[in-house]
Amino acid sequence: MEIVKVYQDAEHANRAEIERHTKKKTYIDDTATHVLYRVVFYADYDHSFIYHISCFETLSEAEKHISEYPFFKEV
Repeated sequence: MEIVKVYQDAEHANRAEIERHTKKKTYIDDTATHVLYRVVFYADYDHSFIYHISCFETLSEAEKHISEYPFFKEV
């Protein structure tokens, strides 16, 4: 896993990260491995509590998901 992008809100209370995971199977008997992009939202004011996780097949889909929350800005 590698962190691709990091976003924060203006108050630095919430953070979003896009992680790139390789070698993930899409189902149990899948013989091929795939790249997965995981979006994770953290509440930094509450000991980095994770309050949202979404998975996407492409980086652009992950970025689009974060853009739906206009208070996040890339750092």
